[in-house]
Amino acid sequence: MFRLALLLIGVHALRRYWAWFVATGLVWLLAGAVIIVDLFDGVADIAVEILGGALLLAGLLTLVGAGKKGKSHERFDWFKGMTFVVAALLVLDFPWDNQLSFSLIFGSLFLVNGIWRALAAGVIRFHGWRRSLMWGIAGCVFALLILSSWPLPDEFNSRVVLGTGMILAGWSIQQLGTRIKRQDFPLGSMGLFRVPPPLRNEGCPLQLPPPCPAQHDTPLQFRVWTALATAENPRFLPVVNRYIATLSRSGKVSTGHAVLELAPDVYISHCPQDEIEVPAGQFARKLHAGRHNDMPGVFVRDYAMESAVGGENTFTVNFYRHDPQRLRAFWTFYRQDATYNLTDRNCSVAAILGLDAGIEGALAHRSPFWILLRLLTSTDLWLAAAIRDRAEAMVWTPGLALDYARLMQRILARLSPALPESTPE
Repeated sequence: MFRLALLLIGVHALRRYWAWFVATGLVWLLAGAVIIVDLFDGVADIAVEILGGALLLAGLLTLVGAGKKGKSHERFDWFKGMTFVVAALLVLDFPWDNQLSFSLIFGSLFLVNGIWRALAAGVIRFHGWRRSLMWGIAGCVFALLILSSWPLPDEFNSRVVLGTGMILAGWSIQQLGTRIKRQDFPLGSMGLFRVPPPLRNEGCPLQLPPPCPAQHDTPLQFRVWTALATAENPRFLPVVNRYIATLSRSGKVSTGHAVLELAPDVYISHCPQDEIEVPAGQFARKLHAGRHNDMPGVFVRDYAMESAVGGENTFTVNFYRHDPQRLRAFWTFYRQDATYNLTDRNCSVAAILGLDAGIEGALAHRSPFWILLRLLTSTDLWLAAAIRDRAEAMVWTPGLALDYARLMQRILARLSPALPESTPE
């Protein structure tokens, strides 16, 4: 979530505030350490009570404001508010002792997330998969310690979880502040996320100009053909059809398609040269992001050519505030290599990276901390961060990319009210 906020503000705009990030990270890290170290003396009780009270207040305010928004926002705000309230009651032990419930709920969540992350890293093996695998294993071990009430009893689990979370968050913020001071962002804010290794090539890395977004009459268009719309006689698999792929009754797999367009000269559409046919028993092996799964790819010239073959796209999300120069620099570099990889260099990856390049710094402001605060309290940003985290730990698909693009457009439209709204097709 914090990385997405920096993408929209632009790390270059925060250089003079690097010391604030370092100081905030260190304070947060030390507070987490105090909560963990002082388990038995009880001095840290007040810190836990304050955190619990803050969670409860945030949850109640979110619930109060949920009914004032549109239906698309309301259900997410209700969920966010209820989540905060439940977490606060677990921390505060109100109205009864919740320590066993806390251990079961959070232990189970950590275990499921750890298993999923470790399996995804082991199967896909994307760039940096070993670190993701270790985090998954660490999450499983942490979950088992919570569930087993060893070496600490249940009444200390809430403090351990809170303290550990604060330490990790503080360390990340402190490291980010150091990088901002050094301007260690050759790819801009894009470098905070998972990108294909060629973009980080030390010999010839991607070089992007400083972000300078502005309002334009010509929109940056994120177009998606959903898997369900491109399949013939699909099987009924609701969640799988929407976010992963559609399987026809004849056994053909359809993943859909995603492109990014800025008329008249930018059309980011990356496709395999030949149709991919994967036997059922080799599907997991094909998800491996290694070089052995690279295949020849092609870049479609324009939307007219694409729609003539595949029909009109299913959804379009328009961005009116963008940076054409930065987007063109990215596209000039990316299209030098047409290699296609089902996991690491597919259509959705190319479109999402182009979107990152095009909208970075779109919310740059003379008071970046105020914008940062508004972003960090945005339900849409939370959801977008969750989608991106899952996609980068697995694979970007047109379904995930569509939901992510919609959320990012909604954030920009809300924080820049003078901009036109998205026009669906």
